[in-house]
Amino acid sequence: MASYIRQNLMDGEEVVDTASIHWFVYVPGAILTGAGLWASAFFEQTIGMLMFVMGVFLLVRALIIRRTTEIAVTSRRVMIKKGLIRRITMEMNHGRIESYNVDQSILGRIFGYGTLVVNGTGTGHEVIEMIDNPLEFRRKALEVADRKPA
Repeated sequence: MASYIRQNLMDGEEVVDTASIHWFVYVPGAILTGAGLWASAFFEQTIGMLMFVMGVFLLVRALIIRRTTEIAVTSRRVMIKKGLIRRITMEMNHGRIESYNVDQSILGRIFGYGTLVVNGTGTGHEVIEMIDNPLEFRRKALEVADRKPA
């Protein structure tokens, strides 16, 4: 990861684990694109093409989200960076994190993705949707936090 996270590590800080956005983020766009092609071939061409264009937009959006989101647990903190043009970052020291909440739908459990909510003391609150293997990421973050003296 030659990226935001690597560029912003402190002296002596190491990346313990990284996570990414799950490939399932492409599914809505793929379904809409396919449905648009099917509809333009067998039904109303205008509606089908509109669905196709919307599907391609969703696919491009998913690609940008997946490529520009960085999530890592380091030896000192949890770091999250989102965005291509507008950058949103969250860096929270392990001692400042109150809880990690994981929400997985049925499809999320089957395919291994979910929503991870990192709650910090005070006002820190970060939601990461469609994270790949959220339970494993949470486990790694908790292991690192347990190693650190309070």
